Amino acid sequence: ESPTTSLTVAQIQSKFRGTERRSESQDAVIVEESDPAGNLKAKEDPASGHSFPEPPEFDTDGKTRLHMVFSTDCSAYQHWQSYLLFFSALKVGQPGRVTRIASGCSDEESAEAKAWHEEHVKNTMSDRFGLHFTPHFSSVMKDGTKVRQYKYFNKPFGLLHWLEHGEGMGVDPTTGKLLDEDLVVILIDPDMILLRPIEADFSDEREVIFSDPHNEDPKYRVEHGSPFAQKYGLGRYWLELNLTHIAGSDSPAKLVDAPFARKFYPAGPPYVATGKDMYSIARKWTEFAPKVHAEFPDLLAEMYAYSIAAAHLELPHHLVNSLMVSKSKVEEE
Repeated sequence: ESPTTSLTVAQIQSKFRGTERRSESQDAVIVEESDPAGNLKAKEDPASGHSFPEPPEFDTDGKTRLHMVFSTDCSAYQHWQSYLLFFSALKVGQPGRVTRIASGCSDEESAEAKAWHEEHVKNTMSDRFGLHFTPHFSSVMKDGTKVRQYKYFNKPFGLLHWLEHGEGMGVDPTTGKLLDEDLVVILIDPDMILLRPIEADFSDEREVIFSDPHNEDPKYRVEHGSPFAQKYGLGRYWLELNLTHIAGSDSPAKLVDAPFARKFYPAGPPYVATGKDMYSIARKWTEFAPKVHAEFPDLLAEMYAYSIAAAHLELPHHLVNSLMVSKSKVEEE
């Protein structure tokens, strides 16, 4: 059992020291209407007495729309992970929207999770913190029979479901294109906590460390055809998989050599891409992930599948070393 499951909302909130402003004459939180930019509002949690500034609606350029998403199941463990992630997004002022994608919940679990989210997240933290439910995706099928579970299938399949059916999302039935292609989508993991906002601009050399600072064609902002991601210690192993079976005999992924693979494709969360690119990746990612897992039925199968999908679509990623800190003794992480 996760130790956080025994903590109350107020106890978890008390671990994060906010910047609330209290009246000198009474112990009451003063609700801020807006910041100088006009996009900062505050909510008060009656249980803890803390006030919560509303995160900004747009990126620092004042026009780019961001939507951060993360995939979970409906376990109590990931329920509390989600709460902590939402709270960290609130504390650092993550711009735009943040949505939990919850997969495989029963009707009873969905109702309970929705009610809890409404009370303790949406109504207490931010109206832009959402919850999206999807079907169960983690079954591994063989000859039409479920043979095991691989919970990380929820990530690609949950992402695709949200892109096609989430609030404010969807696909044009005539063109097959995502309705909101210019939205910047940020895909992170539920066990991550934000220490600062993740945005679409990577030009600040004081905060951004690129994997290859001598890139011949450097990009510093997410745009169509230029996705960004954290560099992981995945190397080029995916090149050794049966790419003909996974991606097709004419897949561009088969043309990638080892140096190019190590330079542009060992990507992992946070993934940051435009809606257009993320939708293209998600469609191929969900197609390739079961095939990769069939050949490599182990941890990281879905990450190798992402690399193959990006290479198949000829979407080399600009890899950053400073987006995530994990196991410091592992290369790049």
